[in-house]
Amino acid sequence: MDLAPFIGAISSGGKAIWAWIGVIRTQFARGDVAGRRYAFAPHDPEAAFDAVLVLLDRELNGKIAEASVKTGAFTGKALGAFLDAGAVWTRDDRD
Repeated sequence: MDLAPFIGAISSGGKAIWAWIGVIRTQFARGDVAGRRYAFAPHDPEAAFDAVLVLLDRELNGKIAEASVKTGAFTGKALGAFLDAGAVWTRDDRD
């Protein structure tokens, strides 16, 4: 039996988990920054602060997209490995 498809699926799953951990860390960082709004005076500095929050939102959205792609890759590899396992088992049974 060839273990490469299973190892590839496990590796892909690990990458997906790390990507979602990155999403969570970025979300916490954004919340931490947003919680410091009271430290800025109103008017011009507040607009700059809002711009920083927009940049953090864009970073978060990018990380969510990346994690989603990695999750999709893991799902595809895992399904492929488990669906192919039937073919591998029947092939081995003939020998």
